Amino acid sequence: MSVPREVDWHFLTPGYPPDFGGVSDYTRLVAEELAARQHKVHVWTGGDSGDETTSVGPIVHRRLGKFEPRYFEFFSKALDSEISDHRLVVQYVPHGFGFRAMNIEMTRWLYKQSKRTNLRMLVMFHEVLFPYKLWPLHHNLIAWMTRRMLRNILKCNPYIHVSTPAWTRFIEKYASRNVSVTYRPIPSNIPSIVGSRDQPLRSRWCDQLGVKTLIGHFGTFGQEIFGLLLPAVLELEKATSELGFVLIGKGAENAATKLIARCPSLRNRIVFLDGADHRSVGEAIGSCNIMLQPYPDGITTRRGSAMAALANNTVIATNDGEHCEEFWAEEGLVSLAKRPGPECLRDEVLNLCRSAERRLKLSSKARAYYDRRFSVGSTVDAIRLAFGDIEPKSDVDSIPNG
Repeated sequence: MSVPREVDWHFLTPGYPPDFGGVSDYTRLVAEELAARQHKVHVWTGGDSGDETTSVGPIVHRRLGKFEPRYFEFFSKALDSEISDHRLVVQYVPHGFGFRAMNIEMTRWLYKQSKRTNLRMLVMFHEVLFPYKLWPLHHNLIAWMTRRMLRNILKCNPYIHVSTPAWTRFIEKYASRNVSVTYRPIPSNIPSIVGSRDQPLRSRWCDQLGVKTLIGHFGTFGQEIFGLLLPAVLELEKATSELGFVLIGKGAENAATKLIARCPSLRNRIVFLDGADHRSVGEAIGSCNIMLQPYPDGITTRRGSAMAALANNTVIATNDGEHCEEFWAEEGLVSLAKRPGPECLRDEVLNLCRSAERRLKLSSKARAYYDRRFSVGSTVDAIRLAFGDIEPKSDVDSIPNG
């Protein structure tokens, strides 16, 4: 009778907290969930500060420098252990591993590791490749190299997870064989604050702004999305003086300043939360009546800002688009405009304002769907299912692919 071998889990990631970024937070969530289930977990990332160990949780190896090939020697030695079977989960973002998104040597190292008999690999594609551009011309070199990197990754014969079905067509195009792609949404890195609607934060903000309804936005206020948000807020300001606005996330103070500069009457109708901890962000999201979250390519489960609203049971007004998965409309999870135009978004918000019953129905349905399909627990189950470590339990393990 054979004795079951130990299993060591390894995550290769471009960042890990306190490093900033969605991939960093995602890796922490998944690694900590696995460790909480009594698995031995190692996280490998850049830096040269050595190992971080705790009595519980993953062992973090900040040993990979700037992801130059010579720094992978220690990682290779860890995989040499014949005592254990190894599970390697790669958090793939081409631009995350240095070399201006052209770290071809790292993908060759991965291919070499994939030949180990005691190792199986899963790649989570957060991004896939860089698009070709008419200008500047040097971006086309990056685009070509990311395609070479993708081919090397696919030669590893890994299990493949994607953060959005939009990446599937690229993977199928550059694979040298038929591949099976599993769609795995990104769980929220913002905690769900139970009972946040009953806290005094909403009342305090409503009293401060002299309104009864709070419209929130959570994000980093980058140029692309803020370019959609700003005109939508201005349309809402013209439509009614009964709404207050809550800006949440890094850059919120600067965004509030820009909005007030465009429309001085908003001065006393905006509050912002800039650079707050995750719990405070969750409380702020849960205190809003509606989250206004426009996206140039449509809402997708790659958008952590949208997933944070779902996790905190707050209804979302957003828009359809090129990369929007079909189930958002089919399941009725959000208030969905046909496009991210300011008038369309304004109408979605105002329609939600008119019906507390509809808001409650949408938010409750979306939160239940999130718990079943998108939570970190379901993500870990899907990874273990891919490796054959557990059996499928029910249709909960099946995620819609479009």
